[in-house]
Amino acid sequence: MSNKNNIKYQISFLPWLRIDEEISIGPVKFISYEKFKKLNDFPQTIYDWLDKYFSRYHCVDLEGNLIKMPTEFITICYVKEPDLRPRDREDRELIWNVTKALYFAFVCNDLLNLSKSGEIENAQIFELFFQNFDPDNNFIAFGNSSITFRDSVSFLKPPSLHFFNNITFNNFDQDTLKAFDLLIKSNDNKLKNRIFRSLQWFWLCHIWRDYFSDLIKIVMMATAFEILLNFPNRASKKKFFADKLNEKISTSEFKKKKRRINKKEYSYFLAGWWGWDFYHLRNKIVHGDKIDEGELIYIEKEPDENGYWHNPLIITYLMVADAIFCELILRELYELEFKMSIKFNILFNILHEKLEWIESKKNIPGFKIETDVYGYDKE
Repeated sequence: MSNKNNIKYQISFLPWLRIDEEISIGPVKFISYEKFKKLNDFPQTIYDWLDKYFSRYHCVDLEGNLIKMPTEFITICYVKEPDLRPRDREDRELIWNVTKALYFAFVCNDLLNLSKSGEIENAQIFELFFQNFDPDNNFIAFGNSSITFRDSVSFLKPPSLHFFNNITFNNFDQDTLKAFDLLIKSNDNKLKNRIFRSLQWFWLCHIWRDYFSDLIKIVMMATAFEILLNFPNRASKKKFFADKLNEKISTSEFKKKKRRINKKEYSYFLAGWWGWDFYHLRNKIVHGDKIDEGELIYIEKEPDENGYWHNPLIITYLMVADAIFCELILRELYELEFKMSIKFNILFNILHEKLEWIESKKNIPGFKIETDVYGYDKE
């Protein structure tokens, strides 16, 4: 089973993610390590090596003690067959893309609800590793170097994650998983490239969220929008972004506003003006202009006439960027999986109401809609 680089075996895995059953997106499968072992009859030396290797993964409790991660908390991913062959570049890229899609399906509903960054699961729980190994020796390879099992080395779970994460299949949005499955299987390579390259920047924004400032994350999300919407290489990108949001999100229900900029009058729905202002903020950041903290806030709400405090009270440009990015991705996807549109159109309307882009349906006489916790109309 050797290849030209003398790599005998390779395993791809997510050490901080536990799933309770197999998940498939296209040809990529995710399964617990314990279940993976039951799919194959590899020599016992392979499992002995992997057991020793995974025993090096630990988390730290509140008292600073190392706790070994149970092997059932480790998720294995593979393409087509549950083997241990070294992956070529195409397979590795596919696994990376599907892992990002899995994270998106996990957090999209929270982001549409304008949850703050600290209220949603850190993308590090979906951190992916490829480990080369040879069961005939005790070395663990790291790039051009290696350690042995005799060395006292542990791989620590990031402190921003919970001690143990047990994620069930129902934690993922099922329609989104189905739509990504259709996307992977489609022949539209341009669409796949746009979506997965933009998800790369969305992923980076969330996997290092505790280390990057909001200014850096705004630039990352702007890059995600540029790729997803195929921005042209021209000067007026603020106008292009506003035009796209007018086209892809806004409807006749949306509030409109006029502005006079450089002696020219522009008219956009409020979604378009958010895009204009967000990209203007991005430009100020990359050009090194001074950014006041208040410039990062999009809406700061006051209690209503009945004294009710809105949730969230403060909506930042970054929170809106996350939500609108999710909406744009989902609108692309549910062209592949049309059944998504019923549920998500309700969620989109709730989002647009929170952003005050449309009038609240609650204020319209005679209008009533009841939904269950997932956003579907009640029977």
